[in-house]
Amino acid sequence: MKDDTSKRRIVQITITENCNLNCIYCYEKQKDLHCLPFDELKKIISNEFAKADQMTEYQSVEFDFHGGEVGLFFDRIIEICEWMWSQKWNKPYICFATTNGTLIHGESQTWLWKNRHRFKIGLSLDGTPQMHNMNRSNSFDSIDLKFFRECFPDQHCKMTISPLSIHYLADGIKYIHSQGFDFSANIAYGMTWDEKLYSVYREQLKLVVDFYLENPEIEPINLVSRGIGQIGLRAMRPENSIPKKWCGSGSNMICYAPDGNTYPCQAFMPSTDVKDGTCVIQKIDFHDDAAFRDPQCKNCVLEGFCPNCCAHNYMANGNIWERPKDLCKFRKIEAVAAALLLGKMVLTPEKYIFTRKKSQSELLMIAKGALTVQNELADEIENY
Repeated sequence: MKDDTSKRRIVQITITENCNLNCIYCYEKQKDLHCLPFDELKKIISNEFAKADQMTEYQSVEFDFHGGEVGLFFDRIIEICEWMWSQKWNKPYICFATTNGTLIHGESQTWLWKNRHRFKIGLSLDGTPQMHNMNRSNSFDSIDLKFFRECFPDQHCKMTISPLSIHYLADGIKYIHSQGFDFSANIAYGMTWDEKLYSVYREQLKLVVDFYLENPEIEPINLVSRGIGQIGLRAMRPENSIPKKWCGSGSNMICYAPDGNTYPCQAFMPSTDVKDGTCVIQKIDFHDDAAFRDPQCKNCVLEGFCPNCCAHNYMANGNIWERPKDLCKFRKIEAVAAALLLGKMVLTPEKYIFTRKKSQSELLMIAKGALTVQNELADEIENY
């Protein structure tokens, strides 16, 4: 199913809050054993399709099954998907799940392979076996990497960077590439980040930049490739223009908790550090981009570049707009690394797979964005 993701209704369904791991950066503090009943799932899905029929702004629906760990109740996912596929719905849809991979074996693999054209699954993979084990409860050897690579060759893995694993980031990126996966990476929210780790991150991203320049047929991951063109575009927009909210939380996205209650996204559920998610929904217009704008970021060239989670803002600061300032330095380091990498790539765009696919106007915006970053973040540039 191909469509504009901004016109897709995203329905997160938390099957369970229970999990078989205890990852060091997990923001779900409560591990309730409850699983959504089959009849409740049918009701949720039927109601969401009925809503989608009335919402002309959405072209399709995406059902995202979450945990906890979905593998603990994968039979429930099989049951509800088989029912869903037996029904007639008016809008196209897709089913997706996020997993730690440790319980996806045997019958679940057989079912996933059979239905890989209509059910996708995203794997959490935090780098080398050493990195993954230090973040994710020594679980690396329980994952069948070959199965995920072959069954879902176009599906991205997710790599989360912790204060422990950041020291090995470059090796982790190279390792996941060597395993044949596409993936994205992000700094973990909600953790304590010592200022000493800024220099570690900078040095690791230097190695990453060199790696991609030396391997032009490997697509750079988001840490060193995202948003530079958008910075170029921003420089051409009116001074008071408001950047779009980073995600669809509460607007084109809704999340169902295991008790059937709804929240803007999974991170607003009571199982996290947000204890009054229902009140948050009632007080905030999630369609108003201005409500998510941090006043301290208004004059920053990176305002629309930085990943921003309104739920984690709320956990850290009691509001949805104030970004954790310990992550600000990391974003500047990422922007400089991306500007240096892409700034070199646009000089010989035919050499690199990333720039080879870009139009002339896109290359121009990348060049303009790289130059803007280098001019505006001169102090950070000096550290490279």
